[in-house]
Amino acid sequence: MKKLIIFLFASLFSLFLLIPVSSYAEQSGLQILPLTFNFDVEKGGQATGKIIVTNLNDQAIDYQIEAEDFAKVSDEGAPSFAGIVANEDISTLSSWIEFSGEVSGQIAAKDSIDVNFIINIPKDAEPGGHYAAIFAKHINKTAEGSTGIGVSSRVGTLILVSVPGAVSKDAEITEFAPPSFLWRGPVDFSMKVSNTGSVHYDSQGKIIINPIFGSQNEVDMGTHTIIPDNARSYTGNWNKRFPFGYYTVTAQATNGAGELVSVKRVIWALPLEIVIPAIILLVIIIWTFKGLKRKYKIVSNN
Repeated sequence: MKKLIIFLFASLFSLFLLIPVSSYAEQSGLQILPLTFNFDVEKGGQATGKIIVTNLNDQAIDYQIEAEDFAKVSDEGAPSFAGIVANEDISTLSSWIEFSGEVSGQIAAKDSIDVNFIINIPKDAEPGGHYAAIFAKHINKTAEGSTGIGVSSRVGTLILVSVPGAVSKDAEITEFAPPSFLWRGPVDFSMKVSNTGSVHYDSQGKIIINPIFGSQNEVDMGTHTIIPDNARSYTGNWNKRFPFGYYTVTAQATNGAGELVSVKRVIWALPLEIVIPAIILLVIIIWTFKGLKRKYKIVSNN
């Protein structure tokens, strides 16, 4: 009986360890929605939006709303807010954003607030893309109410604004280096597309694979938003197990006008899983033929 109780206890404990942490762990911090706004606004025009900020904690938190410019993103699309130097003579998107309500205060536990904003585009705004983020910051305060530790965390919504005018929507594939020789498949492709224009756009990438014989293959590389003077990385997989022979491989991407830019490469494929057995079989056939030739003399009728 004692062994049975120990066994049952051990089994229950093992099941407890197998329960995913996410099934009982509570979410915490701030949540902001939506994650991105994309506006096309004429000079002297306005755009409005609303952000919902939710307190996921079990206790009230102090918050602060602010806007901050950005101009660089990583190859994966994450914006960088470092290195932006303010210039009083040049207005930027963050200074065009006005909030119609409170920009600081307290959010009750598990509660949400609406943050309404207006973007006022100056009449002399430069045509092209302008980029900023609206942040909701969790502020830690001391018991007396003054700021203590500082910013605990922050979440943001990206604001992408395009001002019509004389803009460029050019693109360039700056990196595409598939292997020149393949021993086996499948094949992972990657490329990098740069926005060499003056406004952001969505660029769709794909790989076109043409063999000497057989049908054409296409690999979807996805669609990414690229802001000016930045590049995005694209990846895709050609799920062909035994590529064989000579292939022309073309990387393609669309620019802001929907036009294609492309780069071509050549790939030779010789799958070892096919070549090695074929060589072994050929050697066996040759050895067998030579052995039979030595064993049996070929008699001529002449």
